[in-house]
Amino acid sequence: MKNAGFSLSPPDPGTPSSLKDYFLAIISLSNEDVKFTIFLKKHN
Repeated sequence: MKNAGFSLSPPDPGTPSSLKDYFLAIISLSNEDVKFTIFLKKHN
């Protein structure tokens, strides 16, 4: 069962891999920001 307009897969098969890489980069950057913030809090 699909939610309206929502899917875990890309919107269409034509989605460029660079777009997926872009989102993965944002996610990994967000994770790094969190780790860096925790690191700063521990060392201040």
